Amino acid sequence: QSRESGVQAAYAEMADVANSWTQNDAGVQGHPIPLPTLADQPSISLAFMRLPDGNLDGSGFPSHNFESLQQLWTGAIPTIDAVDGSSSYTTSSLVNTLTNLITAFSPVQLNTQDYVGTYGDGDHSDHYSVAYLTQAAQQQYNPALAFTGYLDYTAASLPVNISGADLTSKQNAFFSYAQYDYLVCNSTSSCSGTPYASFLPRQYTVTAAGGLVANAGADQTVSVGSAVTL
Repeated sequence: QSRESGVQAAYAEMADVANSWTQNDAGVQGHPIPLPTLADQPSISLAFMRLPDGNLDGSGFPSHNFESLQQLWTGAIPTIDAVDGSSSYTTSSLVNTLTNLITAFSPVQLNTQDYVGTYGDGDHSDHYSVAYLTQAAQQQYNPALAFTGYLDYTAASLPVNISGADLTSKQNAFFSYAQYDYLVCNSTSSCSGTPYASFLPRQYTVTAAGGLVANAGADQTVSVGSAVTL
């Protein structure tokens, strides 16, 4: 519940409006999914499926019967249960639910996490599982839909590519979230020396071919012979 509150606070910060939401349900038959909508920016809604944290390596936690999305995706378990007991999903019904959500919102752009990487390479198992499931839903909905995956933990080893106003905006959104999550740092000073100090100034996307797409920064107009920083 704290993480949900944090996500809502972050989206309100990014939208630059009050953190006030109206509560609805996503309308997926057989799967209750809370759907808060930002009161002052009703084009922004969040859907909380409340699936369990699968642990870094996909082994799950005893509080949720060691269930994880990785185990569901790989076929090690037949179903996964929402942490509040509201719903249960097979791989097929989970992909179908995501497809139904995509259909309901009719996006022109679909963003997810790293769908190119593989389990065990240093990223969190949930990140890959979510990306794989989202890609499966995207292909079921419309393979031509603009689809972007973002690198997660492994981006920390790549060059810094976010600075200035972009970095400030990203930090503000993250710190708005972090006020509700005691497991993460919530200010520039408290993040110093933590992995988040490496995550925040970096943003990389992945391609289906497995390559990385670098963000070179804002467009610039310069004189011939000038030094240019990307």
